[in-house]
Order: sequence, then C-alpha cells, then structure tokens
Amino acid sequence: MGRGAVTAKYELRVGLGYGVELQGFRRDGFPSRVRFSATSQWLLFDVATPPREITRGTERAFDAYDIPENQFFAADVARESMERQLIEALAQQILEKLAIHFRGTTRFAAPA
Repeated sequence: MGRGAVTAKYELRVGLGYGVELQGFRRDGFPSRVRFSATSQWLLFDVATPPREITRGTERAFDAYDIPENQFFAADVARESMERQLIEALAQQILEKLAIHFRGTTRFAAPA
C-alpha cells in the first residue's frame, strides 16, 4: 500500500425504490402532475471476515413535477431534475444518520 493510502473499514449497501402517483389531469385525460416517492434502505457493514452489520436505516423523500402541455422536452428535464433532487435528499439523510451513529459510538479525547 502506498504512502497516504486509506484502507476501507466499512461498506455501505444501498437499495432504492420509487413510487409514482398521478396528481393532476388535463381535460383530455392526460396527466399534468406527477408525485414521486423514493425509499432507500441501507446497511453499513465492517469489512471484517465475515462482515458484521454495524447499523441500518430506511430513508424517504418526496417530490413532484408538472408535465407542461405539448412540451415533452421540458417534462423530461423537470423529471430528471426531480429525480436528482430525490437522490441528493436521500444521500443527505443517510449521511446525517451515519454521522449521528458514529458520533454516539466514538469517544472523543478532551484537549489537554
């Protein structure tokens, strides 16, 4: 191992699922608004042999976007932006839960 290399101590495994709900409709019956829910189940393991589960959790995020009439490109851009925001929200929630977990298990030495 080279100088400055870091050895991994943990492995984070994340599963992702989506739910879709149509919320609005135009007069012609086509949807005008879509609500997405994203659920992430995650597990943190150490890298020992065999791996040992350290902690786990489930996070949820919700968002919606409008489908403009006859503007399919705009709808695609809105959906992609919404999906990116959902993933970022889930990642932030997981990060916060891991920080809380490690803060509670780590003993900090008082400054001398």
